[in-house]
This record gives sequence, structure tokens and C-alpha cells, in this order.
Amino acid sequence: MILLTEGLVEEIVYSSMLEKLYGGRQVECEDAPTPLEALIDPLIRRAKCYTLEHGDLIVIVNSRGYENLRNTIRQLLTQPELPEALGQLDLRIAVAADRDKNPTESIRGVLSSMGLQATGGDTLTVELGNGAKLAIHVIEQGGEGDTATGEIEDELRKLVETLKPELQHAAKKVEEIYGPLTDKQKLLIYLALLERKPKIRELYELFREAVAAASRDAIEHLGLAKGLGKALG
Repeated sequence: MILLTEGLVEEIVYSSMLEKLYGGRQVECEDAPTPLEALIDPLIRRAKCYTLEHGDLIVIVNSRGYENLRNTIRQLLTQPELPEALGQLDLRIAVAADRDKNPTESIRGVLSSMGLQATGGDTLTVELGNGAKLAIHVIEQGGEGDTATGEIEDELRKLVETLKPELQHAAKKVEEIYGPLTDKQKLLIYLALLERKPKIRELYELFREAVAAASRDAIEHLGLAKGLGKALG
């Protein structure tokens, strides 16, 4: 499976979940089956590969932005190596993107602009011609409540609160003065308290540590973990 993420936060979180939930282990992408290696070769500088405990190979591609993610889908679907990869491998694509971008419909739009038909809900079945089909599973990240932003930070906030429930008191004190906070604002407060001199790289590493330290049950209750499980089948 090729998993396309919006950016570095998603790359860190999903790779950590693969390790925690599925026994994932990072390997060299050059060790991928030849058809898959050829397909991802143009993306190799942004790709990391993991083998799972049951043998599946997962390629995580950091798209470095949502529009680049859409362009990466176009690139993969027009690669001359795609038919061979589909013929020889159980190839699927998963897309992890924030809910506020309405990614399922957005990707339908990308496919439509390429003259491709897609059916289904969060798993789109794309007709490629000559009987070939490709499944694209969309993981919509982020919450839907009143304080949710529809971004991955909504779910990371839940994870940090599971590990450090005392941080919620700080958020409540701020809300007493400034009114209700969004999930993203709460997360930023938590991260600032956990990392006294926060730099962006250190904050990213806090996400990795949070997944590693959390219980399996806490992670599995996250919407993005459920989405990953569905994508993996």
C-alpha cells in the first residue's frame, strides 16, 4: 500500500502507529518489489518504507502540502509503471488528509479532471481501463464537534490528554479568561507546557513519543487509527 500524507506531522504519526499497532519496521525502499520500486522511484526522496509483522509493505509519502498530495495522485495514476504494478501486486493507495479539506470529494474531483470514473464512499474504486481497477482509501482526519477544527490536531489533542490528563486544567484556566478554545488551541497549549523551549522539530518528536507511550487501546480509539486499519484491510 502507498500511503500519501499531507506533511511531516502525519508521516510521524502514521509511521509510529504502524510500529505500535502492526509491528512495523522501517526498511530500505530499494528492497521493495521491482514493480512497486519503479512506481515510487520519482517520489523516493519523500518516501519511507515499512514492513508489517504479517509481511505487507507500506510506503509512506510525505506530500509536503495538500495541493502537492493531489498532484502526487495525478503523478501515480499517470506513471507508465502503474499497469505492471497493478498486474503483479495487491496495490492500493491510501490518502490521509484533514477533514476540513473535504478530501474524499476533492480526490473525486482530481480523478474526474483526469477523465477517470470512481465509485464508492471513503474507499474509491477507480476504473483505469482495460479492466484494471485501483482502490484509493481516504482517511479523513480531525473531529467534527463544536471545538473541532477538522484537522489532525483534534485527534492528537485527545492522545496527549490521555497521557497527561493534568494538562486539561491549564486549558480550562485559559478558557475561564478567553472563552472556549478549539482542539488545536488546546494542543498548542499542551505542547508549550511539555516543551519549555518549543522548536518545531521538538514538537514533532513529542507526537512520536506520545504514540509510543500511549496504550494500544488509546491509539485504537483514535479516528485516524480506525481509518488506517480500514485502509490496511
